[in-house]
Amino acid sequence: MLQLGQKWISKEYPHEDFEIYGGTESMYEWLWFWERINKQAFDEYIVKKKGSTPEELTKQGRNTYPYAWTGECSGANLKTKIKKYNMVLKIETEGSDVDESKSEIVS
Repeated sequence: MLQLGQKWISKEYPHEDFEIYGGTESMYEWLWFWERINKQAFDEYIVKKKGSTPEELTKQGRNTYPYAWTGECSGANLKTKIKKYNMVLKIETEGSDVDESKSEIVS
């Protein structure tokens, strides 16, 4: 189940790591607001794809499109992203950032 404050991470695709920071009800469904949480990995990915960092792109009057730093989508689309990038729920425990044994499977 998706919830506010969850952090989802991917070992294979760290530029896709994100946190759910909000949401709103639209006319037909709940929309979740998400933001990436691994700036270094995202910047490296953008350099590979666009040839410049996001900051350099901004100075050039360009942007990272189609690669968004933040966004909103339905729960179904967010679950599709979680499955596509083999993401696990980041469980912060004392002394460790991630406890994979408690990772949530999204159905």
